[in-house]
Amino acid sequence: MRTAILLLILNIMPLWAGPSTTVRVPAGTIRPFLDGKNAEPVQIQAFLMDRYPVTNAQFADFVAANPEWGPGRKPDLFADENYLQHWVEAKERRNSLPVTNVSFFAAEAYCESQGMRLATTYEWEYAAAFPSAESPRESSRDFAARILSWYAKTGNELRVVGTGYRNVLGIYDLHGLIWEWTEDFNSATVGGDSRDAGESGLFCGAAATAASDPSQYANFMRYAFRSGLQARSTSKNLGFRCVRDI
Repeated sequence: MRTAILLLILNIMPLWAGPSTTVRVPAGTIRPFLDGKNAEPVQIQAFLMDRYPVTNAQFADFVAANPEWGPGRKPDLFADENYLQHWVEAKERRNSLPVTNVSFFAAEAYCESQGMRLATTYEWEYAAAFPSAESPRESSRDFAARILSWYAKTGNELRVVGTGYRNVLGIYDLHGLIWEWTEDFNSATVGGDSRDAGESGLFCGAAATAASDPSQYANFMRYAFRSGLQARSTSKNLGFRCVRDI
């Protein structure tokens, strides 16, 4: 009997080891944001998404194994002159703040090292559209207004991942912390006046009328921000997380 109980405990121990680092995002559909109100929905297959953005500490482990992606990297086709510029002290490389000042190529290399990949824009937007755990019944208008209030603030200090916004799936910080790289970040082109992505990352809304729902200005700003990036770009407010196919 004791042996049977011990085996049972060993079998369920992984359930007690703490929350998984990834969350299953169920299958569903998303309507392309910039293709007008009559756009056909796009089917999204179920996938696993990192519960949190990648942190400085996690990226430091990656750099230790792949020193070519370290802060001493010279500007080239794969990273600009601001790459990992915030790693001026060793302690900043080992904290739980989201890693930023990383290029698309660096983010892609990190995810591949984990046997994962960056989310497509549709996958990211689909996951980000799930309501907040705090107010799961709020209207879409109130939800959009709350997200937009963060985009209106610039130059905020970053905070530890997992201490802010959480959606009903249990995914943290899709809103309210950083912008995030996606696999096909430059697949949609948004017109209108823009500012340097390395500063505020905010874009004017002259082209918002192309969106399927112009009232969803926060969505437009994300698409506008992405359209202003190059793969070698970095920003103090731009990080990433990884996903895995199921």
